[in-house]
Amino acid sequence: MLSLSSSNKSSSSKYRRKKFTSIKSSLVLWVDFTDQRTVYSDDMSTNAVHNDTIYAVSNKAYDKRFGKEDPNCLGTAYKQTTADARPDFVSTGSGHSYAFFNGGLDRLFANKVQGNVALNKLSDSRVDSDNATVFMVVQNSSATPSEDNALTIHSFDGVSGADPLTFGTQSDNNYQVWASDQSDKSSAVFTDSNEQATTSLEFWTIKLGTSGSSFFYRNGDTSDGTTTGLSKSHGYNLDTNNIQNLITIGHGNMGWTGRIYEILVYNEELSNALIGQIEHQLKQKYI
Repeated sequence: MLSLSSSNKSSSSKYRRKKFTSIKSSLVLWVDFTDQRTVYSDDMSTNAVHNDTIYAVSNKAYDKRFGKEDPNCLGTAYKQTTADARPDFVSTGSGHSYAFFNGGLDRLFANKVQGNVALNKLSDSRVDSDNATVFMVVQNSSATPSEDNALTIHSFDGVSGADPLTFGTQSDNNYQVWASDQSDKSSAVFTDSNEQATTSLEFWTIKLGTSGSSFFYRNGDTSDGTTTGLSKSHGYNLDTNNIQNLITIGHGNMGWTGRIYEILVYNEELSNALIGQIEHQLKQKYI
């Protein structure tokens, strides 16, 4: 899955992935703010440098330098045309670069007209909230962040509003996933890590499986979280021509306050063996 190489030119100089052809095709979102080659201060032509605001970041799962330009990816890139709503790119020359979100308007997003894979279509994928695997490398600015959203997937089911699938922290300061559909709020389900936020750099493993088999834990340690989490069987239909189909990095109902380093989303439940391989490389890179 992942390999080390001194030839990588990102801020993490000894880390890179193998060619996308050797990675399972279910990788549909890969945002990597530690890879300066994929972060831009304008509309995808000028790489960001330290203290620039971020206009765009590539979806490396789609980017032909790393991926396969597969329309099943969740967009091609995430952008922000409003200057006051752009996160900052921080690259000090020591450690990993990251995107800093201020907890207010800051967000990067893709929809059917921005970062889309085809005309009037965000993606060819449908994401199931009981059949996905997510890895997030993040760092809160507060140990009591309340509702902070690192990643939000919205779709429209034609009933009422946009369905949210949200990854982040909730009002009790625990890391959680909120899987719901707008027409059925009463049966919304939280997959709860049962672990509170800290101000440390952490990576989180989230597998959304059938009820009782989901898990959400920290830094590759299954004892630091839950391995018997709830889930909700609901499909998020991103392949329709609707402006409410939306992927957002760093902002949802509440804005993310702090750093985002890297997010990966697989559109299936990965095997425990494969999850372990990815976690091993994330530990080598970050911990």
